[in-house]
Amino acid sequence: MKEALKRAGVEDMLFTVELTESFDGGKPLREATIDRDSNIIRNICLLSPVSKNNRIYTPQGIANSVRLFEGAKAFANHPRRSERGEVRDVRDLIGKYLNIRLEDGKLKGDLEVLESHKSWVFPLAEQAPELVGLSINAQGKVFRRGEREVVESITLVRSVDLVSEPAATLNLFESLSRQKQSSSTGELESLTLQELKEKRAELVEEIRREDRQLIERLQKENRELKERLKQLGARDWQLTKRELRESLLTDSQLPRGAITETFKELLINVGGETKEQVTEAMQRLIADRESVIFRPGVRVKGMGDEKDERLEHASSSIDDETFIHAVRKGIR
Repeated sequence: MKEALKRAGVEDMLFTVELTESFDGGKPLREATIDRDSNIIRNICLLSPVSKNNRIYTPQGIANSVRLFEGAKAFANHPRRSERGEVRDVRDLIGKYLNIRLEDGKLKGDLEVLESHKSWVFPLAEQAPELVGLSINAQGKVFRRGEREVVESITLVRSVDLVSEPAATLNLFESLSRQKQSSSTGELESLTLQELKEKRAELVEEIRREDRQLIERLQKENRELKERLKQLGARDWQLTKRELRESLLTDSQLPRGAITETFKELLINVGGETKEQVTEAMQRLIADRESVIFRPGVRVKGMGDEKDERLEHASSSIDDETFIHAVRKGIR
């Protein structure tokens, strides 16, 4: 399925995902300057073509996001789990971003810090800017290009937060999963089958083609499995018939000489779908052979037990041809 989507161009489909990103090597304040008189940290990098997490932001997408970042809130730390996508604690609000502009392909701006927070924000920015990162809390349209994700546009900016550890970004499919869990609706979730047929008919056909191939393969495997089971069943049935034949012959009155290979083959090929039917058919053939061997009027002279001598005489005088002829005669 994954290969089918890829070949059908699904990589170009846009998905709405959550963006939690940091930029400029995770050190957005290294070129910043502090204007204490105005309570402003100037020249902060908010957005650049490649995020720390290796996402690509298109030039057009960066340029079109200027208005969204203008006036964006700045909070201290990442949003708590309970605050994701929701209202943040007002006590964490440290200021807002102004004078958003595009410089050398990057989005830059100035952070106006609230009076109540400048006592710790300014010293941190001055003395340890390498320990501070900015993390955007936004939403955007993303598509896959090879192994990377490309942000075509930013559609919503909630805040740009001052953090000690830039957030690790969820990949495209993890983001989609998170959206689904939080009941957020993106393009993927709202896409109906009819819309998919209308917009990506070739994708639907590719999926159907792969489904047909899968069905054909499964049907073939099913036929082969049935045939194998049939063969195994036939083998077991033959074994059962052989065991039954040997048991009936052992219990019969037939001498060893009367139990020829031809007669044994005749027994094994009797008709019948059940063990009872086969038993009955074999018993009839054995009884027929016994009746031929021990037919009235046969007398054997000699020493010893008369029955043993009679059996010995029968074993040497009866053959398959004689038996079959006698059986046929009896049937007529």
